[in-house]
Amino acid sequence: FPLPPIERQKEILEVLEKATTCNQLYNDSLDMCQFNQNNYLTSWLTEKFPKEKWVRLDSALQRSPEYGAAETAIEYTDETFRYIRVTDINNRGELIESARMGAPKAGNEKYLLFKDDFLIARSGNTVGKTFLYKESVAPSAIFAGYLIRLKFDSNHIIPEFFKFYCRTPIFWRWLEATARGGAQPNINAQQISKMKIPIPTVVEQEKALEVLRGFEQLSLKISGQYKKSYQLNQLYFANAFNGGVQ
Repeated sequence: FPLPPIERQKEILEVLEKATTCNQLYNDSLDMCQFNQNNYLTSWLTEKFPKEKWVRLDSALQRSPEYGAAETAIEYTDETFRYIRVTDINNRGELIESARMGAPKAGNEKYLLFKDDFLIARSGNTVGKTFLYKESVAPSAIFAGYLIRLKFDSNHIIPEFFKFYCRTPIFWRWLEATARGGAQPNINAQQISKMKIPIPTVVEQEKALEVLRGFEQLSLKISGQYKKSYQLNQLYFANAFNGGVQ
């Protein structure tokens, strides 16, 4: 282990403290941005829609919710479908590219995902995790059995709007109340169909999305800055202990 002189160690520790403070500021900013995003949507919906005006989710679906494929993941190649599992989705509803796996094409065509298909995890510690599918992110993909697919009627709900709704305390209170019981929390397709939600008009949803997307872009910018800062910090300390930084 390369141990620099005491004075050099002090300098490195000073930089480390500043880097830690900087990273904490990034995290606090990201948390605040996400809180404001959720608070905006929650406040708007609860003020505009008293509970007696909420409707069942299945009134806004093209068809009943569907369960995914019961396949064992295999190596992802040009000869397979991309296989999207709960563990491939992070807490922000994004695909984890390092977890890319495949599934056989034969017999799995009915699980193919299409633009704006919406997935919800239905069991375990990840129940309620969501993913809005875009072909540009994962072309020729199917979804696994611990996920439930929703296909929205675009005349009633914009899928992107529902993505943000699923981050609000309104959704999570419903989830916590519904997923109780058994050894681990779980929800099923029927429960999701019966979920009552406030549904603004499509025009109103679009207006709200302008604000929500603004928060989302700010979150992405903060996340990008945090990652860049983290990488620079790692590079600095790697070089510092090898005598490469003066």
